[in-house]
Amino acid sequence: MLSATMNSKVKGLIKAIVVYSLLIIVGTSAGYGIVLGYNKLNEPKIVLVGDYGEHFKNTDKKVVMYGTDWCPVCKRTRDFFAKEGIEYKSLIQKKTALHFRCIVN
Repeated sequence: MLSATMNSKVKGLIKAIVVYSLLIIVGTSAGYGIVLGYNKLNEPKIVLVGDYGEHFKNTDKKVVMYGTDWCPVCKRTRDFFAKEGIEYKSLIQKKTALHFRCIVN
Protein backbone atom coordinates (compact mmCIF):
# COMPACT_ATOMS: atom_id res chain seq x y z
CA MET A 1 0.00 0.00 0.00
CA LEU A 2 2.82 2.36 0.84
CA SER A 3 4.56 1.73 -2.47
CA ALA A 4 1.37 2.48 -4.46
CA THR A 5 0.99 5.82 -2.64
CA MET A 6 4.66 6.60 -3.17
CA ASN A 7 4.46 5.62 -6.84
CA SER A 8 1.43 7.92 -7.27
CA LYS A 9 3.30 10.84 -5.64
CA VAL A 10 6.35 10.30 -7.87
CA LYS A 11 4.15 10.25 -10.98
CA GLY A 12 2.45 13.45 -9.81
CA LEU A 13 5.81 15.11 -9.20
CA ILE A 14 7.13 14.08 -12.63
CA LYS A 15 3.92 15.33 -14.27
CA ALA A 16 4.22 18.69 -12.47
CA ILE A 17 7.88 19.06 -13.49
CA VAL A 18 7.07 18.31 -17.15
CA VAL A 19 4.10 20.71 -17.22
CA TYR A 20 6.04 23.56 -15.57
CA SER A 21 9.02 22.96 -17.86
CA LEU A 22 6.78 23.19 -20.92
CA LEU A 23 5.14 26.36 -19.59
CA ILE A 24 8.55 27.94 -19.05
CA ILE A 25 9.68 26.98 -22.57
CA VAL A 26 6.47 28.29 -24.20
CA GLY A 27 6.53 31.49 -22.15
CA THR A 28 10.18 32.15 -22.92
CA SER A 29 9.64 31.49 -26.64
CA ALA A 30 6.62 33.79 -26.76
CA GLY A 31 8.54 36.53 -24.96
CA TYR A 32 11.47 36.16 -27.33
CA GLY A 33 9.11 36.33 -30.32
CA ILE A 34 7.51 39.49 -28.98
CA VAL A 35 10.91 41.13 -28.52
CA LEU A 36 11.98 40.14 -32.05
CA GLY A 37 8.71 41.47 -33.50
CA TYR A 38 9.01 44.73 -31.59
CA ASN A 39 12.58 45.21 -32.77
CA LYS A 40 11.61 44.42 -36.37
CA LEU A 41 8.79 46.97 -36.30
CA ASN A 42 10.97 49.67 -34.80
CA GLU A 43 14.12 49.26 -36.86
CA PRO A 44 14.87 52.23 -39.09
CA LYS A 45 13.66 51.98 -42.65
CA ILE A 46 16.31 51.98 -45.35
CA VAL A 47 15.75 54.70 -47.89
CA LEU A 48 17.81 54.66 -51.05
CA VAL A 49 18.57 58.14 -52.28
CA GLY A 50 19.80 58.51 -55.78
CA ASP A 51 19.30 60.04 -59.16
CA TYR A 52 16.23 58.43 -60.69
CA GLY A 53 16.12 60.82 -63.63
CA GLU A 54 17.05 57.97 -65.98
CA HIS A 55 13.73 56.28 -65.24
CA PHE A 56 11.72 59.39 -66.05
CA LYS A 57 13.67 60.88 -68.94
CA ASN A 58 11.26 59.70 -71.67
CA THR A 59 8.00 60.38 -69.85
CA ASP A 60 6.13 63.10 -68.04
CA LYS A 61 4.24 60.56 -65.89
CA LYS A 62 4.99 60.47 -62.18
CA VAL A 63 4.49 56.70 -61.88
CA VAL A 64 6.66 54.14 -63.61
CA MET A 65 5.44 50.55 -63.29
CA TYR A 66 7.78 47.67 -63.93
CA GLY A 67 5.78 44.54 -64.62
CA THR A 68 4.99 41.70 -66.96
CA ASP A 69 2.05 40.92 -69.18
CA TRP A 70 1.47 37.53 -67.49
CA CYS A 71 1.54 38.61 -63.83
CA PRO A 72 -1.87 38.70 -62.08
CA VAL A 73 -0.68 41.29 -59.54
CA CYS A 74 0.51 43.54 -62.38
CA LYS A 75 -2.88 43.17 -64.08
CA ARG A 76 -4.72 44.14 -60.89
CA THR A 77 -2.40 47.12 -60.48
CA ARG A 78 -3.05 48.26 -64.05
CA ASP A 79 -6.80 47.85 -63.49
CA PHE A 80 -6.53 49.92 -60.31
CA PHE A 81 -4.61 52.67 -62.11
CA ALA A 82 -7.22 52.71 -64.88
CA LYS A 83 -10.12 52.82 -62.41
CA GLU A 84 -8.55 55.64 -60.41
CA GLY A 85 -7.41 57.57 -63.48
CA ILE A 86 -3.74 57.39 -62.55
CA GLU A 87 -1.42 57.99 -65.47
CA TYR A 88 1.65 55.78 -65.50
CA LYS A 89 4.40 54.54 -67.74
CA SER A 90 4.47 50.77 -68.04
CA LEU A 91 7.76 49.02 -68.63
CA ILE A 92 7.11 45.40 -69.53
CA GLN A 93 9.82 42.97 -68.46
CA LYS A 94 10.55 40.04 -70.75
CA LYS A 95 10.44 36.41 -69.65
CA THR A 96 13.88 34.88 -69.45
CA ALA A 97 15.29 31.61 -68.15
CA LEU A 98 17.12 33.56 -65.44
CA HIS A 99 13.84 35.10 -64.30
CA PHE A 100 12.22 31.68 -63.91
CA ARG A 101 15.24 30.36 -62.00
CA CYS A 102 14.96 33.30 -59.57
CA ILE A 103 11.25 32.62 -58.98
CA VAL A 104 11.77 28.90 -58.38
CA ASN A 105 14.78 29.37 -56.11
